[in-house]
Amino acid sequence: MKSGYTISFRKDEHKLALYHIKKRRVYIEGIDTAPTKALRELSKTITHAVVCFSPSTIYADIGIFTSIKEDATHAHIRSSIDNMGLFTEEYCLAFRKLEDIDKFRAKFSYLVVPKKDISIINVLDDQSTSLKICCPVEVALASAIGLIDENSTVIVYEDASYIRVIGSKGNTIFFIKTISKKESFDLIEEARAAIEETISFLESEYHEKVDRIYRAGDTDTALDLAKPVIFPEIPAIEGPDIVSNLELIGNISAVDYDFSPPSFKETRTLRNFSKYSLGISLAMILISIVFLGFSLTNAHTAKAYESRADAAFVQYNKKLHSLEKEYHSFFKEQDISTTQESSKLLKDFEEEPKLYDLLSKITQAVPPGVVITKIEVKRPEIKPQTQTREVQKEEVIRYSTSTNNFTVAIEGTIHSSYPKSREIFLSFLSGINKIYPGGKANFNYDENKASFNTEFEAKK
Repeated sequence: MKSGYTISFRKDEHKLALYHIKKRRVYIEGIDTAPTKALRELSKTITHAVVCFSPSTIYADIGIFTSIKEDATHAHIRSSIDNMGLFTEEYCLAFRKLEDIDKFRAKFSYLVVPKKDISIINVLDDQSTSLKICCPVEVALASAIGLIDENSTVIVYEDASYIRVIGSKGNTIFFIKTISKKESFDLIEEARAAIEETISFLESEYHEKVDRIYRAGDTDTALDLAKPVIFPEIPAIEGPDIVSNLELIGNISAVDYDFSPPSFKETRTLRNFSKYSLGISLAMILISIVFLGFSLTNAHTAKAYESRADAAFVQYNKKLHSLEKEYHSFFKEQDISTTQESSKLLKDFEEEPKLYDLLSKITQAVPPGVVITKIEVKRPEIKPQTQTREVQKEEVIRYSTSTNNFTVAIEGTIHSSYPKSREIFLSFLSGINKIYPGGKANFNYDENKASFNTEFEAKK
């Protein structure tokens, strides 16, 4: 539930009330007035507030400005105001984006008020009060009417000092006329003219048709208007005398045109940061509790798994012992010489040169222009110790499987004229000798084509 104070700063006495929001309804209690001194004392107990102030003069307009950064937009609007020469004293401005024009520009609605009119906010303590918004009373009124009517409307608000005529649509302010009762010669006629001017301006400049006029505030001045005048009723608000205190309701729903001084914005940021920090801390506590629950569950599960692992380990040892018995029994029945012979064959195979390695080294030594036509790799022959004529007839040549060297014979051709072909052959032979030294070779040249053969031993 959100709660706080809604305050309307005026010239002499200020209006304030306590509000709270519950289930999308706003409850306003204890609407009262207080002089500046009493409000300053009360401000020490105010931690959350939404406020509006009554500017002596205000300018509203809509224009197209740069939208790259908020500071750039602020500077662009300020430059436009300075060029118009509307304010001779120091002023403040606030704006809201309506729509993008392109990547760099957008249409903005902006308000300008004298800086001295905002100084009344200093009645509140900027160190203890978190200010959600500080806006002109015109913005609060437009926000309140926007809760019940999204169409273009004219709002007439009267207090002890001014009659304010506001042309708005939702939360957007299009046009404002302020009539001072003290300086007016014919208050009723000037108010009528201001209303007609506002309606005409909205229809001609922005093509917004106005069907309804709302009245709020004191409503002491009788205005005989052509269009019907409506006294607003807001179903979502519960509180006394809504029409007379419409700005207090509008403060609560207002979100745009914020004129909060920097010191109050800083306090608001710190409060929001503390809320986020508290939320994160609570979330971390909840996560810790969840992880603690997981840890306890996992500890229980781990204990169960440990018991199952111990039982499995005992079963494993039994099976391993059984396998060892079968292994020893099996090898007692086997001929050990067969196993040794297989091991020796495997060792011999691992120690002998590999064919893929031989071919890789030979191809790396082949220069351009050489064509290999044949590569023959042989193991050493095993010669029988005794030979008879009968054995020689049926003799099958056997090769050694226990060797670390092969005999390699290479044949090839070189398609090049002499003596270029001989130079290529010598280059090839030099490359082979670097890898497998001590070989022999033959070179022949006939009819524009050279042939050669070479033989060498390849060792691992």
